[in-house]
Amino acid sequence: HIDETGMISSQQSQGNPNTYLTLRGADTGPNYASHCVTEALNELRKKDRPERLIIDCSHGNSGKDPTNQLTAFKEVIKQVTNGQNGIRAIMLESHLLEGTQPEAKENHPAKSMTDACLDWETTRQTILWAHQALSREAVGAGYTPHPQP
Repeated sequence: HIDETGMISSQQSQGNPNTYLTLRGADTGPNYASHCVTEALNELRKKDRPERLIIDCSHGNSGKDPTNQLTAFKEVIKQVTNGQNGIRAIMLESHLLEGTQPEAKENHPAKSMTDACLDWETTRQTILWAHQALSREAVGAGYTPHPQP
């Protein structure tokens, strides 16, 4: 931290009670499967940390192949509909066009310059599918997703 005088300083805080752990996989493979989620939640519990996860379907969980994000995403939605409430959010890496343009060789403003992404239409369809899957589960559990006036 740099203080008001421009000097390096140290600060201490009480911490953030709203923290979460993000599972994004690794070079050794994905970590979105049910047993990985359970293991991560158990480790958080042991350390007396909030049992809240975000699953990143890109990066190591997709092997950096954007289409593999869909496999990860559907598996995570399945876990949520089966009652896994430690998963609080799911991330997809998306842009207007699929893929990436490393080093801006294509110079296309609608394509990512960093990580390979899903295209917008695939992302839209995936989110709509998840909404339907989660809404069916909520209705089946006795919840009303959109209360009637």
